[in-house]
Amino acid sequence: MPSNTTSSVQSNETFSTSPVAITTGVLNTNAWNTGVAMNYAEVTTVVTGSPASFTILLEGSLDGQAWVTLATLSNVAGETQWSTGTAQFLGLRARCTAVAGGTAPTVNVYVTTSQTPFQVSTGGTAPASRVTVVGAVDTTQVVNRYASTSARGTSTAAPASGTAIATLGVFDFYYRVDVVVGFGGTAESTTVDNFVLQSNGVAVATLSAVNAANTQSPVYTFYVNPGGTVNLTVNVGGTNGSAGSIYKAMIIATRLG
Repeated sequence: MPSNTTSSVQSNETFSTSPVAITTGVLNTNAWNTGVAMNYAEVTTVVTGSPASFTILLEGSLDGQAWVTLATLSNVAGETQWSTGTAQFLGLRARCTAVAGGTAPTVNVYVTTSQTPFQVSTGGTAPASRVTVVGAVDTTQVVNRYASTSARGTSTAAPASGTAIATLGVFDFYYRVDVVVGFGGTAESTTVDNFVLQSNGVAVATLSAVNAANTQSPVYTFYVNPGGTVNLTVNVGGTNGSAGSIYKAMIIATRLG
């Protein structure tokens, strides 16, 4: 498994560490390079192993030498934080300064960067940045281009077929959509290809997962042009979850047009 992955979308960049052990030090082996100077970052942690506490800093740098803190993450259940935009950066790193407890705890740090501010809304399955549209929806509107919106969710144990795990609403623009799925502390014992991406209730794709506890899939990428307001959901597929199995999903939509 690579120590870090990068997906480029013009002046927007999305990065992930992949699941790595939570230990003190830099979590992404090589600093992430945004290619062009950015001012804003959205960072989300996905945590396993139930650590008692930790502190993870998202740090930015213009020269790769002097680093400043953009956001601090310490919620052991996972969380999303945003930079304030006061520090411009070309390089990014996720650095753990302290960790205690847990059973071989791991974290996947997702970072999306932007040249425009993330506008935060609450509610739903998780806090998320949200594109705010004022007035008529028009694909020539560029004020929020490259902004991202995200949602993540976890099912109850042994979820029923069709259960929605994560839901994300997008508007009448063109989006890159990244999806990650996986299992919690208990994996699926009957079927692994049991995640479905839906658009307004219509199946778009079946998503494969690694059938083991506390794991996640590769990043699946789709390009979406809704033609109107659309709810994207990741659902449990056609088979009921096996006893104790817990399903997880994350959706990140980055507006391109």
